[in-house]
Parts: sequence; structure tokens; C-alpha cells
Amino acid sequence: MTRMLAVIPVVISIAVFGVYKFQRSLIYVSNFPEGSRVQVDSPAKYGLSFEEVWLKTSDGEKLQMFVMPAPGATKTVLLLNPNAGNIGHSIPLAAQFVNMGHNAILFSYRGYGKSSGTASEAGIKKDCHAVLEYITGDATLSSTKLILYGRSLGGAVGIYMTHLAQSQGQKVHGLILENTFLSIPKLIPSVLPVLSPLSFLCTEIWNSQQLIPTLSSQTPVLFLSGQEDELVPKEHMAELYELSASEDKKLIPFKDGTHNDTVAQDGFWQQVEDFCRGL
Repeated sequence: MTRMLAVIPVVISIAVFGVYKFQRSLIYVSNFPEGSRVQVDSPAKYGLSFEEVWLKTSDGEKLQMFVMPAPGATKTVLLLNPNAGNIGHSIPLAAQFVNMGHNAILFSYRGYGKSSGTASEAGIKKDCHAVLEYITGDATLSSTKLILYGRSLGGAVGIYMTHLAQSQGQKVHGLILENTFLSIPKLIPSVLPVLSPLSFLCTEIWNSQQLIPTLSSQTPVLFLSGQEDELVPKEHMAELYELSASEDKKLIPFKDGTHNDTVAQDGFWQQVEDFCRGL
């Protein structure tokens, strides 16, 4: 018994060290599905015209971006990816917006797809600066209304990016959030319950709960929530909706939507199209 008691502190110390050191690899799953850091599908595979752009961030990382124009577009949708896969996996979603008549943009966060570097909250926020700078500096894109569409982690990125744009005197004309979370520490109990006691060690925060109330009340927000989400509790989306100061916000529940298939639920794209049309 004495020997067992002596081992317990060692086990706890190893667990604490492991969570602290490897949290980024648990959060940013850039190598899933297998080959995601090597093989990135092209929009041409889906019959879309596009321009491949390589952006350089303030700290020297290179980001891969696809700009997919729609003839005569007056709106541009920037799609912000979840924590797994790469931009090639999101091209079918981008195609939906192009078919609606909107420009669509996808970019790989650092450490994802063919972008350089290693993913982190601080790093991805630098990526956001580079992407916004590109959009506002492009004569065609800057003349359109900017809509951000974030899924899961991308929702947190979208909330941050809207805040960033506003802080620079720029306008985000609409924000679409799908199955995103209050913060990473508040997500841990549902995703990795065994690590709940160690959530205080999490340094990757993405505190949307704190940030979303600061967004302009004039920014329309569409919340799309899968009620059978097995990763992000639906209560996270409901609370973000309540915290939002937007005077034009809408929460749409999808009864059978899980974390990854809410986009395939009946009425999903009609809600998105109606929202974009109204901006």
C-alpha cells in the first residue's frame, strides 16, 4: 500500500505534464484524415475557377489560400475550418456559396494542409491578420460585403476575426456560426471527461464566451446548432446566442444534426442562403 501511495504523485505528475505539453496536438488535429498535410484537393476538382494565393504572416509563415470568384458577386464568404482536415475538404461547402453567387475564400491555418508552421491560438490569430489584410487590400474583394462562416473551431476563429476587423475600423457584414463552443477549457469536460480536473492547465483558450458580447450590435449573426452534437454540447451554442449583442441574430436548431453532419440536415442551406441574401 505504501508503495502504491508513493506511485500516485508520480502518475499525477506525468498526467499534468502530458496535458500541458501535448495539448496543441490534441486540439489541432491537422494530420487527420491521414494525408491531410500532404494531399489538398483543388477547387478545379469540383469545377470551380479559382486563384491559389500564398500569404506571408507577420512572423514569416506561409499560408495556402483558395479564392473562388462568382461572376458579378457583391458578397464574399470567408470559410473558417474546424480543427481537423484541410481546405480541400471544405471545397464542397465553398461551392455552395459560389452557386449562390458569392465569392468564396478558404485558407489553411498554419500547421494545416500545405501551410507552414505549427498551429496555436496565438499563431492562428496572426493568420487572421494576414487574411484580413489581403481581403481589404484587394480591389475586387474589398468592394464586396464580407461574411464569415466558421464551423466548430472555425466559429471561434470567426468570432475573433470579427472582433479584429472591428478593432481596425473594418466591417464584417455577417457572421455564421455552426456548432462552436464557449471556450476550449469549457469544452474539455464533454470531449475528454477524464481530463476535466486538469482543464486549468489549458493554454489554448479561444474564449468566445468573453469575446462575442463585444461584437458590434449591428453585425447580423446566424447560429446553426446540431441538437445531437456529440462533441460540442448544444448548450454552448445557446449560451453564445444569448451572450451575443447583435440586434439581428437567429438561432436555428437542427433536431438530428450531429457535430459533422449538421450541414446535411434539411433546410440548412436554405437558412444560410436566406441569411446571406438579407445582408
